[in-house]
Amino acid sequence: MRSLFIVLLQLPSLLILAACASNSGMVDPSSVMTDTAEKSVAHQPSALPMPLRLAFMSGHVNAGITLYHAGEPEMASSHLLHPVYETDADERTELEEIGFSAAIFESVAFALEAREPNALVLPLLERAREHMEMLKTKVGGDPNTIISFLLETTIEEYSIGVQNGELTDLGEYQDAFGFALTAAEYASRLPKALQNQLVEEVSSLQKIWLRGPLPVENPAPAEELSMAVSAILSQM
Repeated sequence: MRSLFIVLLQLPSLLILAACASNSGMVDPSSVMTDTAEKSVAHQPSALPMPLRLAFMSGHVNAGITLYHAGEPEMASSHLLHPVYETDADERTELEEIGFSAAIFESVAFALEAREPNALVLPLLERAREHMEMLKTKVGGDPNTIISFLLETTIEEYSIGVQNGELTDLGEYQDAFGFALTAAEYASRLPKALQNQLVEEVSSLQKIWLRGPLPVENPAPAEELSMAVSAILSQM
């Protein structure tokens, strides 16, 4: 069974997009790249301290959970497996030392692949979310640094996913949504005295994705997101 999911992650992008295309009727799958190969510095395990790495992993988990609720279990499975299969041996050891359990994410991915009912999947999704929260709490980290990292990574991923006004990489487009969502979560947990307008401004970024992590025919240009993020970062 484990090998099934390794194969799943390596399937050609057209298979991943098939369900979405039939659901939205808006994007021709053959015209959208979904190569989610790790492209940015943020994707390189050795380049990130653990608080940022966990925030990055949370972005994928949040994207996966959102996609499941949007009716895209196959896409959700790919993102939810990121914490398992996009870590090298050294990083996996570090994660396991703080209590990381790959089985939690594999179990929900198996359930999604098997098209199990909501009654079974939803508790597994909640368990995965809670597991990430436990790890992040244990590791800690400076919230402002983490929020800034997530916002900068959002721009990186979105700029890969949307180019010249077209959706060119659906996986990165979805990743960017997950990172923006995670940044808003971190902002909402700041002490009230430090929040100011940060929560509202970070949360408003999600409006740039017209259908959340689902594909659209005319996505907002990357420059729009970049300007919005830059304005937020300048006030932090």
